[in-house]
Amino acid sequence: MARPMTPAERMAKWRKANPARYLDITRRHRARNREKLNEDSRRWRQENPERVKERSRAYREANRTTFILRNHVGAITDEVRKFAALRELGCTYCNSKERTEVDHKIPLSRGGERELSNLQWLCRKCNHAKFDMTEEEFFSHIRKVLDSLRHRHIQSKIA
Repeated sequence: MARPMTPAERMAKWRKANPARYLDITRRHRARNREKLNEDSRRWRQENPERVKERSRAYREANRTTFILRNHVGAITDEVRKFAALRELGCTYCNSKERTEVDHKIPLSRGGERELSNLQWLCRKCNHAKFDMTEEEFFSHIRKVLDSLRHRHIQSKIA
């Protein structure tokens, strides 16, 4: 024989079966009790500062991509959402999925625009190495560094 449902289980089942009605009841309750609910919320935040910090941190982390992109391109459109999904692929240069950041292909300081076509996802290391170079300058710099390392390696073999 199945155990009887608890009141909480019954209420959850009713809410799931009646979402519009539940939403209407909740809105009316909040409108009638706004001051008390605000006071309760304030009191809870004062009594639980660590939980407030944790919730804030979790919210920021869950919505990090949205916050980042809103700062770079403004409104969040379908195109922006598609670009946001590319973050999961990792760094454009090295494919690392660690600490990806938005980078401007042509830096703003060098006349780059705040447009999606000028943005790419880079890991923190690649982004810091690129600094305020354009992609072309950055790849040229990398080639010079590699050539220098190859030259040193060859010289050490000769000596």
